[in-house]
Amino acid sequence: MRAGLVKHRSGGKNCVPVRIRGVVYPSISAAAAALGTSAANISAQLARFGDAERAGTGIRGARRPGKPGNAKQCRIHSRLYPSLHAVAKDLGVSYTYLSKQASAGFTPEYSQYLLARMMRKDADRVAA
Repeated sequence: MRAGLVKHRSGGKNCVPVRIRGVVYPSISAAAAALGTSAANISAQLARFGDAERAGTGIRGARRPGKPGNAKQCRIHSRLYPSLHAVAKDLGVSYTYLSKQASAGFTPEYSQYLLARMMRKDADRVAA
């Protein structure tokens, strides 16, 4: 949202005043413009948390860490990795796509793609 391009309605019947970190804004869109975020972000935070104190701060909710030892080893082309995250990080591929492929069974095309990435990484390590 660019500053100055949004017309803020103050006092309109559809405007909802919102208080964020002690400041009362006349509408959600005015608060969004002042905080450098979107009105949808503020509305979602109000619906989810009951307040919008996190708006415009870059703070995300805490993510639940995985339990140690929960990672499953995986073997890709005779190479054993401690987890899918390790594969994704080592080969520079998307973890999300890799995990979907692993759960459904690797397609021949993706398997060849991973083999090519492994060979390229090995060649880079030898050259370095």
